[in-house]
Amino acid sequence: MDSVPIEMLWNIVGGVSSQRDLLNIRAVNKIFHLLATPPAFRTVRVKNSVKSADSFKRIVTSKALMPFIKEVRFRDRYTDEDGNEIGGFNSIDSIVPDQANEGDEEFILHTLTSAFSHLFALPALDTLVLNLYPYFTERSSYEFLKPSGTLDFQLAILKALSTNSDKLSLTSFTINHLIAFHNELYDDPSFLQIFSDLSHLHLSVMSNLALDEGPPFEGPMVEFWEKTIPHRILASPAGSLAKSLTSLAIDSDRDVRISFSELTYPLLTSFSLEFVFFDDHHDINAAAATDVEDFIVRHGSTLKHLKLRCCMIPVLNDESTPRRFWSQIWSRFANELKVLECLQVWEREDVELPVVDGQKRILRYTIVEGDEGWGYMPVYEPMVGEANDGPALQALQEVVATRRQSTSRLPKLKDRLKMNSTFYHWATPLAFRTVAVENTTRSIHNFNRILDSPRQKFASQISATVTCFPALIVATVHSLNDLQSLRPREGFEELSIIDLLGKAFARLHELPMLRGVTINLNPEYDKECTTEDNTGYYPSWRYQEAMVGELRRA
Repeated sequence: MDSVPIEMLWNIVGGVSSQRDLLNIRAVNKIFHLLATPPAFRTVRVKNSVKSADSFKRIVTSKALMPFIKEVRFRDRYTDEDGNEIGGFNSIDSIVPDQANEGDEEFILHTLTSAFSHLFALPALDTLVLNLYPYFTERSSYEFLKPSGTLDFQLAILKALSTNSDKLSLTSFTINHLIAFHNELYDDPSFLQIFSDLSHLHLSVMSNLALDEGPPFEGPMVEFWEKTIPHRILASPAGSLAKSLTSLAIDSDRDVRISFSELTYPLLTSFSLEFVFFDDHHDINAAAATDVEDFIVRHGSTLKHLKLRCCMIPVLNDESTPRRFWSQIWSRFANELKVLECLQVWEREDVELPVVDGQKRILRYTIVEGDEGWGYMPVYEPMVGEANDGPALQALQEVVATRRQSTSRLPKLKDRLKMNSTFYHWATPLAFRTVAVENTTRSIHNFNRILDSPRQKFASQISATVTCFPALIVATVHSLNDLQSLRPREGFEELSIIDLLGKAFARLHELPMLRGVTINLNPEYDKECTTEDNTGYYPSWRYQEAMVGELRRA
């Protein structure tokens, strides 16, 4: 084993995706333990069982494992990895204390909340997925003397996440089966801080589908959609979410209204809605129009992916036609969504009517009746003016398909550099906008060549980030271990690399437009020592001294 190159061992470990297999490899010997630990604990999965909750708490509080955890995925034991429900409705007692082993449930809840309150201490954590209990268990939409165990569990987990939330660095947050009830927790700045720096946010919300009375725009569910979502979660403290969000998905299990009128995300590239109304009504007991159409068009210069599932347009009961048809919306999207490359639209079909000419009746509109049920009744009979909806959607899809095909034919950036002088001039700034350097002789020499090249140096001035990975091999950014301790290079080579890195960082002042420098150092303490053949180990603090010291002087 000692004669096998470390690079080969790393490739072996890197080709294993199963966490179970990685844990087995980790137990082989010290070398494999060191190599397999980071990928084995990169993603930590937990569910609401006694054994899983206890193991989860041990992992997230382990100082040896904390640096490697990048993703945490919780799933209720009646959901799968993607949040889809498994089992029947008779599984409703999964976390309802009065119908399950109360002692176990109290232990699970206490252990999980304790563990989730510690997530702020995980330095690499950037992704969190909560696949919560998939059934609605509240008995009333207006008030309830005692919340169900389901709601108590959700609020407890979310409250635990709020602990030291200013130290959380999440970039991706997914919640499946969030109950649509406003709670005072959602007004707490500590809770809202969780969303402040996200680039991806996915909320899947469930409501009480069994209710048979109540006005359409009143009650806790409506307060959740009209207050909690747009004015709390999506607004985020000081509008910080607007500076980072690139992907937003909001799914409901019933038709709801969300006001997007005050929301703008300049970096948004992906947007998805399910069961959300498209309308501009201000006079049907709603606080404001949803303005979904305007929101989408407002992001026309950045939006590349758009998914709409079962979204309808409401029609007032005293009106014979909607104020706006889908054909008008699709035509506007075709004209103003300039970079849209992926469009997915699912429309509701009338399952009661027979198929006519190979197609079912598409239900695109709904009548609002304030005195009946929740007030929504799909328009089953064809309306004057809606005949153009289908052709307009088809035309939009053709526009998007054409744009996608033209984009796919564009040559890769590195190939454009070789085409001709025009492409070289155009592509160089993009190709060298981010420069990465590792602690190898070849990588540092390439970095110096960039610094020596007036053209590439100019390109690096745009928005360059110099990233140095102090590890002998770092084929992936997830490699956090300094493997010098396993197979040290000759002392003079290591000294030379440290010297070259220091000199390279001393030249960063030659990039007057440089905006960021990221230095990824070894997260573990390693002592300096000497082998029997006088081969020196040069730990990360020497790299830090060479790079940060020169950077400060530069």
